[in-house]
Amino acid sequence: MSRVLLVDDQPETLSALRAVLVGRGYTVATAADGAEAFERLQRTRVSAVVCDWRMPNMDGAELIESMRSSSELASVPVILTSGSGDSPILPVKGSVKGFLRKPFALDKLLSLLAECEGGHAAPAAC
Repeated sequence: MSRVLLVDDQPETLSALRAVLVGRGYTVATAADGAEAFERLQRTRVSAVVCDWRMPNMDGAELIESMRSSSELASVPVILTSGSGDSPILPVKGSVKGFLRKPFALDKLLSLLAECEGGHAAPAAC
């Protein structure tokens, strides 16, 4: 079973995405910002991180850079999400599996998560 870390400062977004992914058979952890996410990643192995671009304390770019500096986390794929006005154009390409602009279609997210798992389809709901 795949484990995903969702990172977003909006509790409603975390709750909705968590419900969808759990319904698809994923094990889901959540974090309210990049600092909390990085702390969780130190203790929990995940197959992918779905991360908002703009957050307080530590944003998506800072989280990715922190992950890159950790040999254990450097290879964890990241899917970035952002609001319509955001466009993350910076040197994060190697770590980023995809970029989704909010609101995004759930099938796009599920497709990117499947790619993070090596091209396999998302796990079926139990």
